[in-house]
Amino acid sequence: MGRGGVARDGRGRRGGERQPQSGDGPGEALTVEQIESALISDRDIAGRGLDCRMIITPASLGPAHWDDYLGQLQSLGHQLRLPKAATQVCLVFDTSPPSGSDRSSPSSPAA
Repeated sequence: MGRGGVARDGRGRRGGERQPQSGDGPGEALTVEQIESALISDRDIAGRGLDCRMIITPASLGPAHWDDYLGQLQSLGHQLRLPKAATQVCLVFDTSPPSGSDRSSPSSPAA
């Protein structure tokens, strides 16, 4: 969920459509702590050979820790796009099993 309980696809908590609000769109760069957490997933994605493309806007550039993070993403093989403005939002859901799991085995019965 994004700001105010609004999903990134523009739907509210109950799934109803809503009109874009001022302030919608990319927010501030991630904090140092958020980046450290995100890098765990970023490394896993790269390790599984999945493609990752990130669209960033020039407005997000600037904080040194954010710029360093973008450099780390590139070193992992992730692609960065820097258009003048991001005109659409795209969510990608990875439904492949995490490394080391086996979805083919039946789940244990509930106790």
